[in-house]
Amino acid sequence: MARASSAPFRAAVALLVLLAAAGCDVDRRRALDALGSANAAERARGLQQLARMRASDARQQIAAMARDKSARVRLAAVAALGAIGVGDRLNTVIERLADRDLEVRLAAARVLGDSRRPAARRALLPVLEDRSMVVRQAASRALEALGMSRKEQRVKVAEQRLTEEARRLDAMDE
Repeated sequence: MARASSAPFRAAVALLVLLAAAGCDVDRRRALDALGSANAAERARGLQQLARMRASDARQQIAAMARDKSARVRLAAVAALGAIGVGDRLNTVIERLADRDLEVRLAAARVLGDSRRPAARRALLPVLEDRSMVVRQAASRALEALGMSRKEQRVKVAEQRLTEEARRLDAMDE
């Protein structure tokens, strides 16, 4: 019986590790290549693959896809940033809070709640008045995750409304 520490066994293990690493590079390259596809479904699949790989070094490419013309791709980009961590791309996710697509706004609120970043609190406050109840609820839960109670949220919303009304009245006086 051959010993597991024999030279051929070690060489075979090294070869398997090398092939596995090369396979990951091929998968990563395919996922990145998919981002340039004319097909929105392929771009979204590429983003999902990068998210599964936890490809944090592709954060810049993923963030760029958050401005795609396809809502499906924008949603996948926000989800991918949530999966790998927003890092220095927090503003990209914040911008998606104003997206025309409800699912993208919803995903952005959830990702910001998970981010644990103070800037996310400021960005989420106006979303408490989103036209969609589902997005408003997600923003409220995200703010709770960031340490802001429901009572504090109501006070902040009331302050925002008063400030906006004061600005409107000042503009009428001019």
